[in-house]
Amino acid sequence: MTTPEQAFWALPGPARFVADVVAQVLSSHRGIVGIAMPRRMPPGAMDAVREALLDRGGGRVVRVRGADRMFERSIAHGLAYFAGARDGSVRTVAALAEADAASATTFVVEGVRAADWPRWSAFLRSFAVASADADRSLAPVVAVCRPAGLPESAVARLFDQEEVAWRGRVSPLDMRMHVGTLRGHSGRETLLEKIAAETVVRLAMWDPAIAAAFAELDARRLVDPEAMVRAAAGSGSDDSPCWENGLVDSWDGRPAIHLAGCRDSSGAREIRRRSWAAQAEHVLPFVDEVRCFFADRHAGLLASALPLTVPRKGGDVQVREPTDLEISPMWRILERAIPPAEETFLRAVVAMRNLVAHHQTVSPDVLDRVSQAWERLRIERESVPGWAWPRCGQKLEFVSDRAPSDVLRIDPALPRSASLDALIRRVHSRLGSGEDAVVDGANLTVVERDRIAAIVPPDIEVVPAAAAPADGARRAA
Repeated sequence: MTTPEQAFWALPGPARFVADVVAQVLSSHRGIVGIAMPRRMPPGAMDAVREALLDRGGGRVVRVRGADRMFERSIAHGLAYFAGARDGSVRTVAALAEADAASATTFVVEGVRAADWPRWSAFLRSFAVASADADRSLAPVVAVCRPAGLPESAVARLFDQEEVAWRGRVSPLDMRMHVGTLRGHSGRETLLEKIAAETVVRLAMWDPAIAAAFAELDARRLVDPEAMVRAAAGSGSDDSPCWENGLVDSWDGRPAIHLAGCRDSSGAREIRRRSWAAQAEHVLPFVDEVRCFFADRHAGLLASALPLTVPRKGGDVQVREPTDLEISPMWRILERAIPPAEETFLRAVVAMRNLVAHHQTVSPDVLDRVSQAWERLRIERESVPGWAWPRCGQKLEFVSDRAPSDVLRIDPALPRSASLDALIRRVHSRLGSGEDAVVDGANLTVVERDRIAAIVPPDIEVVPAAAAPADGARRAA
């Protein structure tokens, strides 16, 4: 079973970093490779490098800690010891480059202290010279994660082009994939859940540990900016953000501060901005989806109010088609003509749009209510009606008398709009399973029958209450 850590290193960006390290190791002409990483590094990087080297046929991989006491007297002897040469026969750099024990071996060195770097640098330069005449198919390679806090002169011309840096490796797409996996997304998430996941992405950025911690939280808490500000204030770092300490990296093409560096008032503003951006990512497309849905659902009512003069920047515009209406004028036209539940929903969507457009966030309660209301409408918003249904010769029939025992009726005990929604869901379910749906149309208005008939694709017969059409063609209910 794949762990979250392994899943992170399988993402395109991190996997490319691993692949670049492996490519440098396998193609190295000097036997040395540099790896530049910050102090705050996602765990599992060298595990992923080791597995990739083994998969690519890179020979044996030996991982060592640069601070180990075996390196205090001789780095060459220490590496030979970890490779299996325990007899002390390898004590020089040249001997290590040709030692049978180190043949076809990649040494991955981690944890080198900055104070020890002058010794390691001298060893690496000597090893590169000693490896120049070695058989590169069998010669060992030393891949070193160099310590942070070194001046450029300390590594100048040491690795030449054979250094791989962890910088800007994780993209927003990578982290969206990762967070979606952590939160178990299936592709039919509610608006609230989409915003919650995007909030995790924008707060965690390139750090999978923070993503894993936030992915465990409830969606309502995640979409609350103040809750996220409090969460960030509880832990973090007082260090000045820089790339070497891992508190700044390139994110979506620009430098961004790690959440651990967002503890002061400016950090709180940054968290609120990221929370707003997470909402804007999904609220604005959602508003357009709702707008298109209502333009289609109430095309007749909207068309009767058109043309409509709408003020725009640069001059007034004449709107002549329902699909060209923006959400606010659409709501004003429909507010007294549609069922109360729909009007309440549409008004909330208009308010959400106005908040996000003015750089404000929507409260968790509102997002939750709107998400639930939209899920109830979702069954009626397919752009291609019945696309997933089998075609079994089923039909939708309205009857006014002689109703069969399995007739579907509107429930008088529920509010009218809720009862109609429930009836539509039952009709949808029955037709979608390949069976006929018979509806008691005695207590339904023409508009309500039209709404039910609208969910049926044109190749499935709709029979009105009076009599079945002789030619079997579709007719309006």
